[in-house]
Amino acid sequence: MRNINLDDATIEYEGKWLTIKDLTQEIQKKIDSGEMKFAELAGALEELNQALENAQTLSIKLVLDKRDYETLKAKGQADDRTCLRKAIQAFISKEVTPLKDEFAETMVYNAIPKQLKKKVKIKCAGCGKPIPVDLDQEESEIQCGHCGARGLLKQRQME
Repeated sequence: MRNINLDDATIEYEGKWLTIKDLTQEIQKKIDSGEMKFAELAGALEELNQALENAQTLSIKLVLDKRDYETLKAKGQADDRTCLRKAIQAFISKEVTPLKDEFAETMVYNAIPKQLKKKVKIKCAGCGKPIPVDLDQEESEIQCGHCGARGLLKQRQME
């Protein structure tokens, strides 16, 4: 597997970055000179063609606040396109559970006297991981940041 630059539609071959046109010209030169050993060039051409056929271009406008932008630049250590590509590749390489459209469960908690109300963590009904919840609200929709399960958080009155 050779290095491929999808932005420039080039492939690294013998230390040079070549386009499809460059590769076909090199193959043609070999044929014209009577040299029939061009299988490696043809392989590079095929590899580049397949990579380009399987590539998808995204046209996006992304607005970040300055702090997030600086964090992205620091982690990516390159231009904006490269930073975003690295971020997307890191995201898609993780196993991501799709968001569930339906409420996983209605989660109920005991009412807490107003003077004691604060943020707490409850156990997700979907994956069991903790979900931070603000108990100041009477009823609210919550979503697990781990598995994507959503639920309706209702307050149960103490009896």
